Amino acid sequence: MLDQSQCFSKQPHTAIDLSKWQKTVDLMAALYNSASGCIVQLRNQEFNVVSTSASEGNFLERDSHWPLEANTFCRTVIETDEWLYCAHASADDNWCEADHVKKGPVRSYLGFPLHWPNKEIFGTLCVIDTRTSNYNDNMIELLGQLALLIEADLQHLHDLEEVTKLAITDELTGIYNRRGFLTLVPKFLHSAQLSKHNTAFIYLDIDNLKQVNDNFGHLQGDRLIASLGNIVKAQCSDDNVCARLGGDEFVICLQNVTEAEVKSILACIDHTFTKALSESLLVSNTSATQEFSGFGVSIGYHIFKADDNSDIDSRLSKTDALMYANKAQKKTAADKSYKIGVCH
Repeated sequence: MLDQSQCFSKQPHTAIDLSKWQKTVDLMAALYNSASGCIVQLRNQEFNVVSTSASEGNFLERDSHWPLEANTFCRTVIETDEWLYCAHASADDNWCEADHVKKGPVRSYLGFPLHWPNKEIFGTLCVIDTRTSNYNDNMIELLGQLALLIEADLQHLHDLEEVTKLAITDELTGIYNRRGFLTLVPKFLHSAQLSKHNTAFIYLDIDNLKQVNDNFGHLQGDRLIASLGNIVKAQCSDDNVCARLGGDEFVICLQNVTEAEVKSILACIDHTFTKALSESLLVSNTSATQEFSGFGVSIGYHIFKADDNSDIDSRLSKTDALMYANKAQKKTAADKSYKIGVCH
């Protein structure tokens, strides 16, 4: 998901070419013969200069910042969501007492709001001068067109994020697919290694799903898969990773957890999924329940120490084997009904 609070100057997004933005603000300063052309981002109740022109006399540096509550032109632009032109600030009753005018060098300002694709404010595109100005309608309209070009870049970023999200997200469950898992887990493991945290890999597989599909249809099977996906997602915080690897196989990766915490999570998954089964059309049919009593989820998990350098495939293979051992134990048990029996 696109993080609209990301600071573009300190954490540039790979999809945004800041060198193009730099050329834009340099061109603005030249066309308007002004001290500064700049792109300002609003984030966390603060304005931050993302790009600023290299023009002579520019008093605004990249990463210059000021609070939203300050009485500034940029604040007025984003509050009104309209462009603003002040040709002679020191003679304007609305601005002559503002700090950046009374105590600072600003004498002229022309700015347009910039929006994210969802219409929320990104910030402003502005031309600021230390002298009074006299911009005609064409010059004002030109800056408006440049603002649309910056917004087109933000739209491109949004579209790219959406395409990426579709590529790494499982359509049925809404959690990551195998591609997403393999993309994110290296970062997850790197973070855990830096923090010296252990990591738990949990492998899950729905029991007897083929019987569900054969006897009750694939739609019912998909409902069970989606149900387990929701349950898995509920147990996975933003710092961790969960995914559907394919079919009815799921994996959860946790960091900085104790074995007791892992077992608690697994007990919750077991209880919630069993409840979901009992409430489904499948197990509400008494005869079906008697004929197929082995429904549930098999689980294998292993907690890897912080200094364990096992690769992703090795970790998956280990927990996958533990999951199948759990499944085999249940199949050979005298009581064929589902009972959780985690192998680790």
